[in-house]
Amino acid sequence: MPPFLVNTRLRLLIILVLPLMVFGSYISFIASPRYTSTAEVTIKDSAGFSTDSISLPSLLLGAPTAVADAMQMRTFILSSAMLDKLDEELSIRDHYSNPENDFWSRLPVYASREDFLEYFRDRVTVEHSDVAQVTSIMVETFDADYSRQVASVLLREAEAFINDVGNQLATAQLKFLREESQRAALELSEKRREVIQFQKENEVFNPLSESEILVQIQAGIEQELVKSRGKLEYLQGFLRSDAPEVVAAREEVRVIRQQLAREKARLVNQKNEGLNEVLAAFQDLSTQFELATEAYAATLAGVEKAQFEAARQMKYLIRISGPTLPDEVSFPEPMSFMGSVLVVLGLIYGILSMLITIIQEHAE
Repeated sequence: MPPFLVNTRLRLLIILVLPLMVFGSYISFIASPRYTSTAEVTIKDSAGFSTDSISLPSLLLGAPTAVADAMQMRTFILSSAMLDKLDEELSIRDHYSNPENDFWSRLPVYASREDFLEYFRDRVTVEHSDVAQVTSIMVETFDADYSRQVASVLLREAEAFINDVGNQLATAQLKFLREESQRAALELSEKRREVIQFQKENEVFNPLSESEILVQIQAGIEQELVKSRGKLEYLQGFLRSDAPEVVAAREEVRVIRQQLAREKARLVNQKNEGLNEVLAAFQDLSTQFELATEAYAATLAGVEKAQFEAARQMKYLIRISGPTLPDEVSFPEPMSFMGSVLVVLGLIYGILSMLITIIQEHAE
């Protein structure tokens, strides 16, 4: 067994006193001071919260959506993309690897990207309180004002991230519906133009109403024809066929028949095209126009609903406090640090002393 382990004083000196002196010298003369800037935020949506909607499950389980948003924000803040943003704006790698900082605290100059990200995550802490629904962001650097600058950039980018995440889906849906609405509006305009062009070409406003009028006129003429025939048959019953009254009645029947033939021709032939064909074509155009109108109205309703949903789902990052400008050093704290070191070394010394005593007793 080594002599320094057997000798109590020597063991105490090597295991307890010397390490305390080394750590004490490091804390007092070598360790670079670090400063922590703190900010507190919460995430809300435009729908808000109502006390009427609070139930026992929500009290027991918390607000899953708020927790998920906070975890997404934490992941983004500690991501490599955020680190790249900080390095681009504030040269954070140069700050952490500054040779003026002590060797044990600073980032190695030739550290890999993965090591740099791990070092960054050790210096930035994001904690979420499920009860208060508040997220705390703590940034530790070697300069008080620089810590606040880094925290400010983190809050700015986190706010943009929360707004973007909350609106991406709703914005994409709204964009699609607006494009569909524009397409439906163009389709409706085209169908309206076709109807107007059809009316101009056929010199008719509404073939359906005009055909109904022609049918009514034809029915009236047929009634007149029936009356004239009855009158002619009545006169032929007691007058000669060349009597002036019979001749006049026969002429009246002929004229009415000609008029009836003309009206029938109008009904089935207009500009070398049957009115029934014109009517069928117009009904087809009218149906297409009505469908285009309904489609346009549906897309407008969809856009209005999507706008409402986008506004309802919009999320905001609300700053409760900070980022603060630290006045005191967060590390090292000599009393706390040395107390922890003393406890650890004392445990090591005590355990080692017990083992040595047991070994010595067995040896005897």
